[in-house]
Amino acid sequence: MTRFPRGRFPVELALARFNGDERVAFARILFSDAPVVSWEPALLPGQKPLPLRSKEYYGYPVDAGMAFFMDAASIEPLNRYLAGKSASENLMVTSFRLDTSSPSPGFLYGIPPDTVAAFSTGFGDGSYASYVGLDAKHQPCRLLTDFQVISW
Repeated sequence: MTRFPRGRFPVELALARFNGDERVAFARILFSDAPVVSWEPALLPGQKPLPLRSKEYYGYPVDAGMAFFMDAASIEPLNRYLAGKSASENLMVTSFRLDTSSPSPGFLYGIPPDTVAAFSTGFGDGSYASYVGLDAKHQPCRLLTDFQVISW
């Protein structure tokens, strides 16, 4: 199991444009500026690695065409916060891109005391694989989700 750094990190979205359409092809967290020297599938405890070219993969399920990055330790506090009466009043969009010609690719929600990066997922609902980019010291420097927009 990979141990990721704790804290706030930049999130980047790679957009694919084709036939007048724009979709989020990849989303990544940059844990450090170190270059990636290898990639491995992101796994949960108990999952065994699958062959890279396998038709099967581990992914996270997406419903309503939106995914997000957040620290696992923030899930319960976020649920408690959103259950509160003032959650909708205090939910603050801190950054967004507005483009009426295509789905909005991403938002950054500030929810005290944490931040959640939310974004549209390629062509919508499904299951999407994530990969860990490792640096020369075998430490995670990136986390990337592939939304299956680009055919490999």
